Amino acid sequence: MNRLRQYRRVIYIQVAQDQVTVTDARTGKSVTENSEMPFSSRRLAVGHFYRAADTLKRAYLQLYPRSFSLLEPIIVIHQRYLCEEGLSLVEERVLLELSGLIKSRYRYIWQGEPLSPAQLLAGEYQS
Repeated sequence: MNRLRQYRRVIYIQVAQDQVTVTDARTGKSVTENSEMPFSSRRLAVGHFYRAADTLKRAYLQLYPRSFSLLEPIIVIHQRYLCEEGLSLVEERVLLELSGLIKSRYRYIWQGEPLSPAQLLAGEYQS
């Protein structure tokens, strides 16, 4: 993958309270979609998986309405709500399943400060 990484799209997904932001690190374009029905609960950022999935799908299709690429993108997903003490294994699994809506073998969970496009392109999500 390392040789082809420079050609792959890097898609950064940020999950906030009832909101998903999808950013293309190469172009800097970003789409934020608010959930029509709340998907966050008092204890979980993604308390209702299917509502969150629908919100992610709408944001992704706004950013890439008719895209085709021979190379699978790199997906970096970042929970920005209710994560002060780190994510549980269950929350990590939910994020991986959510990011799986975008077909790719290259999915990463990021915990920490938001990543800039330059950091994403440099692969800092792997550290």
